[in-house]
Amino acid sequence: MRPIFSLPRAVLGLALGLTLAACATDQHIAEGPMTPPAMPASYIAANGLSLPGSYAGVLPCADCPGIQHELTLRPDQSYALRRTYLERNLSEASIGRWHADPARRTLILGSGEAGTPEVLRLEILGNGTLRLLDRTGQPITSTLPYELTRQLDAPPLEPVLPLRGAFTYMADAPRLTECRTGNSYPVAMEGEYLALERAYLAARTKGATPLTVEFKGALTQRPRMDGPGSEPTILVQRFDRLSTERACDPGVPASNTLTNGYWRLIALDGEPVAPAEGGREPHLLLLPEPARYAANAGCNQIAGGYRLEGDKLRFGEGIATRMACPKPAMSHEAALMKVLKDTARWQIDGDRLSLLDEAGRQRAQFLAVYRP
Repeated sequence: MRPIFSLPRAVLGLALGLTLAACATDQHIAEGPMTPPAMPASYIAANGLSLPGSYAGVLPCADCPGIQHELTLRPDQSYALRRTYLERNLSEASIGRWHADPARRTLILGSGEAGTPEVLRLEILGNGTLRLLDRTGQPITSTLPYELTRQLDAPPLEPVLPLRGAFTYMADAPRLTECRTGNSYPVAMEGEYLALERAYLAARTKGATPLTVEFKGALTQRPRMDGPGSEPTILVQRFDRLSTERACDPGVPASNTLTNGYWRLIALDGEPVAPAEGGREPHLLLLPEPARYAANAGCNQIAGGYRLEGDKLRFGEGIATRMACPKPAMSHEAALMKVLKDTARWQIDGDRLSLLDEAGRQRAQFLAVYRP
């Protein structure tokens, strides 16, 4: 392996921890947003986080012996967190969306609720441990334990809590788009599901019209209806109400900032891109100061400089480590480096980033996982 001696340590760490897989042909990507390919059941995400992942630890408490934290991170960018106050009869569960800020090696748990954007900030340490940060994202100077350690054999949390979302039902396929995670889940036809279904069928006007429902329920793992393995599924425990009002408050519009974001590659030259089972997540990261990029094509880490002027973007020649890689990783790597070399402009449309060549052809498309 040839080290990247000329790059700052922070960029090298990002290049080693973040990965981009690619597949290219001589054709260019069709204009317009592409449906992201399905992600595998497990993969390595930002800064080396292995997903799905379970973490646990007892963190300090001001007026109790400690707070037991149990955290599940899922590949669909959702999390489940349970906090139990020791020597009290008190336990609380929460769910939401997580993202990693690659530039700061920070894991951020979002609440998914207006007025409370974040639940926790955690530093991602090199040994797979997460360490609690203060509310401003700074390290906590203390000899007390603030770490959550990886639990390799722990099952995913199945939290029970009040849920709200947009419910639809058609052809015995009930689904809920849950507000705090933003994800669409199948709904198990058991528990108090029948009360929810009856209310929905009586209130809908036509077809599979989405209606807002509120209930106490669980997010549990159940076998997939259309394939092997399991998936997160909603279990209704107590149906509360149904209405025609908006299910979820719209979030803050994402910025059109290119740098300091985490971009998941979903297509190269017309071909969908996704990590292999257990492989690394396709990505591109651009740091503004100094102007460096970090990427990976499934095996070797690639890093270099770039020049950004308005919508014009030029990547410098990338320096990569050299390891032997199985097919098709090597061809993916060559395709990625060619696309970066050919890039002349960038364009953001909603949650999509496109890299364009001199002729204006869309050569690569990315999905925003995190934007500051």
